[in-house]
Amino acid sequence: SRDRLEEFRRVAAFNRKCGVDVHEISAAEVGSLFPLAKVDDVLAGFYVQDDGRVNPVDATMALAKGARLNGASLIEGVTVKRVHEDGKGKVAGVETDQGYFVRCEYVVNCAGLWARQLGATSGVCVPNQAAEHYYLITDTMPEVDPNWPVVEDPESFAYIRPEAGGLMVGLFEGQGAAWEPG
Repeated sequence: SRDRLEEFRRVAAFNRKCGVDVHEISAAEVGSLFPLAKVDDVLAGFYVQDDGRVNPVDATMALAKGARLNGASLIEGVTVKRVHEDGKGKVAGVETDQGYFVRCEYVVNCAGLWARQLGATSGVCVPNQAAEHYYLITDTMPEVDPNWPVVEDPESFAYIRPEAGGLMVGLFEGQGAAWEPG
């Protein structure tokens, strides 16, 4: 819709102010970047040439390796129950579900779906809310180029991107249900 386009123009202007090189492109350019897209009803698109995707497992392993190479210790299979402070607002350490207290100067909240809840135990607001999300992955499609960008269609609550030689189609509810880990 024209209103949504105006909203995205404002968001793009803000992103440029924050250093993100986002450009408004024509419907024809959207079709050129993602040839399987139907663009006859598209008013415009927004494109970040340097945008990318990462496999979260590979990214996690790379960050863990870098941390270890720089002297950090990573302990797996342990749940952090709470981050403790020194009384002056600085991190003193973490309390684990196994009854240990681990002293540290820094904590990186890598709790994923539980990051918000972990932050709340220390009075930190993590502006992240997990929501129900459905997606499907097609069979291999030879015409799909793995370098195509992600196409988001907010009017349809959907996104499409190359994945595993085919396409991933993600679907959201207009009024998505928040997921509260228990």
